[in-house]
Amino acid sequence: MAIWGTTWHAILYQLEHTPPEAGVALRFAIAGVLGLTVGAWRGERIHCSAPEHARIALQGIFMYSLAYLCVYHAERHVPTGLVAVGYSVSPLLMGFGSRLLWRSALTLRFVLGGVLCVLGVTLIFAPEFTAGSGSGATLRGALFTVGAVLLSAVGSLLASRNARHRLPFWATIGW
Repeated sequence: MAIWGTTWHAILYQLEHTPPEAGVALRFAIAGVLGLTVGAWRGERIHCSAPEHARIALQGIFMYSLAYLCVYHAERHVPTGLVAVGYSVSPLLMGFGSRLLWRSALTLRFVLGGVLCVLGVTLIFAPEFTAGSGSGATLRGALFTVGAVLLSAVGSLLASRNARHRLPFWATIGW
């Protein structure tokens, strides 16, 4: 939770000095180099075939590029807590998507846990809901948040598929 929480603050501080597109590009260029470095250090296969690169690119476009562009733009319009609340729906979307695409098990415990998570995060950030209510900026921020969550869920499903195809973890993160 501490790592997850710090990413929202990093975005907030980055937005003060950098346009969203540049911030996302810089953030994931650094992460990509670190991912490839860790993979090489661990002796993992770094080179991938053209079809593997296509799968990796698709994952990256949804999970990182487009989703995080929406996150950065959302945080220009609404408090970071509201975006975090939106992201608390991601595990549920991933679970339902995995059930739909791959017939993965979806237990009542998982659904109840996901709903409780969403309710808990919503309660934590309830004061921020009232701080931004009623403006066009809030609506734009909410729409960007919904877009980010949906795009991230697609990216997570692609990551799951890539793992099933046994693509090397760190190389996939790096590329």
